[in-house]
Amino acid sequence: MTEAILNQIKIELQNKIGVEKVLDNKEILEHFSSDESIEEKKSPDLVVTPTTLQEIQEILKIGNKYKINLIPSSSTEKYYGATIPKDGGIIVDLRKMNKILDIDFEERYCRIEAGVTFEQLQTELKKHSLRIMVPLGLPSSASVVSTYVERVPLLTGPKVLLSEGWQCTLNMQIVIPNGMIVNTGSASWCKDRPSFLPSGPLSGLDLSRLFSGGQGTLGIVTDLVIKAKYLPNLKKIIFIPYEKIEDILDIIYKIQFFDKGREFLGISQKNLAMLLGNGQENIEKLRKQLPPWLIVMSIEADSEEKYQIDLEDLKDIGAQFQTEFKINGNDLTEIFLKEFEVPDKLNNFRKYKGTCLHIPFYINLDKIKNLNDLSEKILKKYGYPIEDLYGYLMPIEQAHTCYYDFNIHYNRDDSSESEQMRKLFLELSEMVIENGGVIDRPYGTWAKMIFSRNKAYYDFLRQIKKIIDPNDIMNPSQLRI
Repeated sequence: MTEAILNQIKIELQNKIGVEKVLDNKEILEHFSSDESIEEKKSPDLVVTPTTLQEIQEILKIGNKYKINLIPSSSTEKYYGATIPKDGGIIVDLRKMNKILDIDFEERYCRIEAGVTFEQLQTELKKHSLRIMVPLGLPSSASVVSTYVERVPLLTGPKVLLSEGWQCTLNMQIVIPNGMIVNTGSASWCKDRPSFLPSGPLSGLDLSRLFSGGQGTLGIVTDLVIKAKYLPNLKKIIFIPYEKIEDILDIIYKIQFFDKGREFLGISQKNLAMLLGNGQENIEKLRKQLPPWLIVMSIEADSEEKYQIDLEDLKDIGAQFQTEFKINGNDLTEIFLKEFEVPDKLNNFRKYKGTCLHIPFYINLDKIKNLNDLSEKILKKYGYPIEDLYGYLMPIEQAHTCYYDFNIHYNRDDSSESEQMRKLFLELSEMVIENGGVIDRPYGTWAKMIFSRNKAYYDFLRQIKKIIDPNDIMNPSQLRI
């Protein structure tokens, strides 16, 4: 695209949404040009910051007119290359659309705009004795909408089986490329209706799964109606330290089968040290004092009596737990009560050695040992410390499957090390996919790995995109192989 046409686009955007909402200064373009992924750095041409649906519709009109790429972004936190404008274009920065539009205590839901953060929402919901599910591995500054829409695994929820944000979404409001506003809620197809009805006979097609995990390739999600839950009368934390994952698989199955606990998270020694410590020397010292793995599990109850009954039940199934865990003056009970309310320090693992390439995936518990064995063979080839690879383990759907992740930590300023870790990342990702791991958010390089293995799935998505986005302006590079 020539400079003259780009300048014309800028002028038209300024006329439609305001001069102050169309940005092209070096700092803002640099901010959106890269993240901690291995994706190549690429600067956008412009950044726009709409605050209304009408402004988004105007942006889409101009995008279609000039066939310039539009890349929606609603969160400050970026790790996987989903919003890097690989072919240039305009970043649609939704962070200023950050209103909490509605909270309903009786029906237990809230409606929020795309820029609302977990800290903002959870703080407000607490005033109403409510809370929502929080993500694993993202900080409190992350956008709730992008987290939920992009299927980030969640620590807890209204039902034990729920594990991803889209499953807790009652309505998703999307502006599709032609400017039409689409809702996916229970009254979506009724004339003169609200976008969501919490009860009643009206129902429509559920399009939420079509748009979830879409990385903005089919439209711009502007707000969500989300399930909430009441705050418990009593919430306590228990801990189960263990040496190896295979040593505790049976207990995990039993605890999940009998539906005990709410949050249930296995944390590696390295991740736990990063949560507790500051500075490399302090972290390495902490690692020597911590167990290789620690299960952190919360129990919610109506009374102390019910809590004690749950503890007795855990003893009956053979769980060797501790009701408190303190180290170097750190009370882990207090830390995790806060983390499970508003996430923050669980994201610290990304800071180890400066940069972290993160491979999150789902896998059956009984396949983990084989996957670990294969991983360790690959790590030896690259000279990467085995103990640094493991991150979190979180059983979901009553241990039918689990969330698991691998971490590759390195110094990004060392070009030689960066290239080696990039190769390791690619080889590990391929191995995970080939051996039962499911990466259900196909960002960047993963998209090529996943779509090339299921061409029919890829072709279907391309056909859907062609119908909804005929000019292929919505983040098109994320759906190409």
